[in-house]
Amino acid sequence: MSSAANKTCIIAEYRGSLVHGSFPFAVCIILVLSYIQRTKKERRPGDSRNPLRDVFSLLYPIDLFDNHDRLPHCLAFGAASSLCLDLLFGDYQSYFFAWVMPAWAKILIGTIVTIEIAVDCFPFFACITCKSRLLANGIGFLYLSGWFVLLILISIGCENREAKGQVPVLVPQIPVLICLFLLVFYFLGMFIFILIQRRRGITPTSQERLYKTHQAIYVRNLLNKPREVVYTGWRAKLAKYYKPHPGFIYPTRVLMPCFVSIIALYQIAFWLIPLGLNLIDAAYGLAVKLAQQNFPNPNATIYNETLEDIMNKLDQAHTGLTVCWWIAGVMSVCVVPLLYIPHILKNYRKHLLSMWSGQYNLPTSVTLTSTDSIVGSMKYIGFQVAVFIAGCMFVQGFLTFLLIALTFFGLFSSWFFEEFFVNSVVEIIIPSIIVGTLVMSSQGIVVKKFFTQDKLKPDDADKPLSLQHRAWFLLYSYVTLFLNLLYGLIFAVLRIVIGVIISVILLPRIDRPIWAPGVGDKDLVYVLYAGNLYTENAHSNPILVMFCHLMVFDILNPKRKQLRMSQLHRQMSDKGLINSQAPSYTDLESTSTETERPHLLRFFRWHLAYTLINNPSVIRLRKSTAVLPDQEVMISEGEARFVNAGKGNRGHQMLPHMMEVMKRQNSGLRDMSEVAPTVTRPSVNAVDPELIVIEDLPAIPQSPGNSSLLVSPLLPIEDSQLQSGPTSEPGNPAKPARGEKGLHTADSESTA
Repeated sequence: MSSAANKTCIIAEYRGSLVHGSFPFAVCIILVLSYIQRTKKERRPGDSRNPLRDVFSLLYPIDLFDNHDRLPHCLAFGAASSLCLDLLFGDYQSYFFAWVMPAWAKILIGTIVTIEIAVDCFPFFACITCKSRLLANGIGFLYLSGWFVLLILISIGCENREAKGQVPVLVPQIPVLICLFLLVFYFLGMFIFILIQRRRGITPTSQERLYKTHQAIYVRNLLNKPREVVYTGWRAKLAKYYKPHPGFIYPTRVLMPCFVSIIALYQIAFWLIPLGLNLIDAAYGLAVKLAQQNFPNPNATIYNETLEDIMNKLDQAHTGLTVCWWIAGVMSVCVVPLLYIPHILKNYRKHLLSMWSGQYNLPTSVTLTSTDSIVGSMKYIGFQVAVFIAGCMFVQGFLTFLLIALTFFGLFSSWFFEEFFVNSVVEIIIPSIIVGTLVMSSQGIVVKKFFTQDKLKPDDADKPLSLQHRAWFLLYSYVTLFLNLLYGLIFAVLRIVIGVIISVILLPRIDRPIWAPGVGDKDLVYVLYAGNLYTENAHSNPILVMFCHLMVFDILNPKRKQLRMSQLHRQMSDKGLINSQAPSYTDLESTSTETERPHLLRFFRWHLAYTLINNPSVIRLRKSTAVLPDQEVMISEGEARFVNAGKGNRGHQMLPHMMEVMKRQNSGLRDMSEVAPTVTRPSVNAVDPELIVIEDLPAIPQSPGNSSLLVSPLLPIEDSQLQSGPTSEPGNPAKPARGEKGLHTADSESTA
C-alpha cells in the first residue's frame, strides 16, 4: 500500500479536504459581513414583519458595473482558478477520495460541489465590496492567509510523494499562490491604510470620490478637449499600435476573464503537454513492436530496407513529433495569449467607446432584446474563459498538424530523395505552381496593358473603368473561359483551406464572429459579446453616470436630509421632548409620514415639467409620448385633456406635468370672482414661450364666445394674446366659465 501511495499524489484530493473544511468558516464569514453591512440607520427594531431583514443585509460578492478595485477582483478570481479547472475537467470527483460515483450521480454531485466552491470563494470577493472596509479587510486577511498556508503545505507534502520524472506539483500552482499572496498583502495594506485614515479623521465625501473617477475625466474631456500628447522614445513606437484614451479604463468584466484565461492556460499546459508526449511515446512503441514482428531476422530486408534502417527512421519520426508538439505547446501557451488578449482588449475599448458616442460600430450588427442583452452580460465572463481555453487548445492542435506536415515533408524528402522529392516535388508540384501563377497573373497584365484606357489626368489614382479594343477583349475572354474553369476548381480548394485556417485562428477570439458577415448574428457566442456591450453601455455610460450622480447630490440628498429632520422633529414632539409647533416648510417638504410620498411625487413632477418646458425636444424621446402628432389639447373647466383632431371633446386626461406646461402656456387667470368683479389680468410666466416650438403646426382659430380654449400641442403663444385676455366689453367684465377653476401662476403654491 505504501508503494502504491508513493507512485502518485493526486493534489485534487487534498484540495477537496480544503474545500470541505473551509465551508463552515465561509458561511460564518458571510453571516458576519451581512450583519455589519446593515448600518444602524438602516435598522428598524420596531418592525416585526421581517426580523431577519433588520439584522442581516443582502450581500453581493462583486459589482460588475462598478470598476473600483479591479485588480483585487482579478486576483480573487485567479486564486479560485484551480477550483474552476477542477469543475471544468471533472477533477471534482477526487474531492470524495476513494468513493466511486455512479454515472447518474455525477451531475448531481458536480452541482453540489459547484455550490460549495462558490460559497468557499464568496469571502474572496465579499471582503472587497463590503461597506465596513476595516473589519472586512481584517477578516479577508485572516481567511486568505489560511488558504495560502494550507495550499503551500499541500503542495510541499505532495511533492515528496511524487514519482520521478513528473512535473512537480508546486509548479502548476505558482500562479494561484501568487494571487493568494498578493490578495493577502492587499487586505493587510488596506487594513492599515483605512486605520490610519480614521486616526487622522480623513473621510472623503462621495462627490470627491466621484470627481476622481474615469467617468468624470471622460465628461471633462468632452467639455474641454485636452491637448494631444506627444510621445517620444519607445512610447512613440508603442503609440503606433496602442494609444491610451483619457477617461477610459477597462472594466472588471473584461479584465477578469483575460487574467483567468492566462492562468488556466498555464495550468492546462502542465496537463496537456505531458499527455501529448505520452501519446507520441505510445505510438512510437507500437510502431517499434510492429517493425520487430515483421522482421524476425535482423538481416532480412523488405523493399531494400533492413530492421536497422526502419528503426533509424522511426527514431527520427519520434524526435520530429516530439519537437513539433513542444513547439506547438509553447506557442499556444506563451505566444497565442500575448497576440490575442491585446487585440481583445483593444477591440472591446473601440466598441465601447463607439457606443458611448452613440455609434454602434460592431463587426456584425446584432439586434437584441433587453432580456438577451442582460443574459449576455451574465454569461460573458464564463463564456470568454471557456472559449479562449478551447480556442487555444484547437490552435495548438492545428499548429501541431502544420508542423508535423512540414516535418514529414522534410523527412520523406531525405528518405526517398529520388522517388519522392525528384519525381513528385521537382517534376510535378513545383512546375504546376509556377505555370498556374504565371497564367493567373498574365490575365491582369494583359488587361492592364491592352484593354484599359489611359488615365484622364496624370495625377489620377486609377485608370477609368472603360474598355478599348473591345473585339479583341471579347475574343480573349472566350479563350480564358475554359482556362478559368480549371483554375477555379483549384482556387475553390484553396479558399476552403484558407477559410478553415482563418476560422481556427479566430476561435479564441469572442469579439468577432467566425461565420460569414451575412450570418454572423447566428454566432451565439458573438451575440453574448454584443449583449454584454449593450448592457455595459446602458449601465456604465460616463455621461449617464455623472448626470445621475449629480442629480442625487443636488436634489435627492438635500431632500432626504430634510425629510429625516422632519421625522426627527415629529418623533421628538410626540415624546414631549420639545414644546413647539412643527416647523413650516414649503410645499415640497412634508412633516407627516402619510403625506411624504405625494409631496415627493409632486417634487419630481415639477422638476420633470420644468425640464420639458425648457427642452421641448426631449418630450418626443420619452417612453410614452405626452402628445401625439395627430392629437390636440382642450383646456376646459380647469382640466386638460387629449382629443383627436376633429373628434370633439372626448379624450383622456393629460399627464400632470403636461397639464402644468399647457396651463403655463395658455392662461394665467385666477378665480377672483369672489373678491371683486374686475377683469382678471393673466400673469405672464417666467418661461419664454419661444422655447416651446413645434414647427409646421397650423394655428387653430378660436371663437370669441367659447369658454374653452383649444390649442395645438406646445404651440407658441404670443405675448399679446396673453395680455389681451378674453374679449370683454367695458362695464361687463369677463367671468370664468361655469365650473372653471383658477389656474396656478408662477407664484402659486404648486410651483414653489
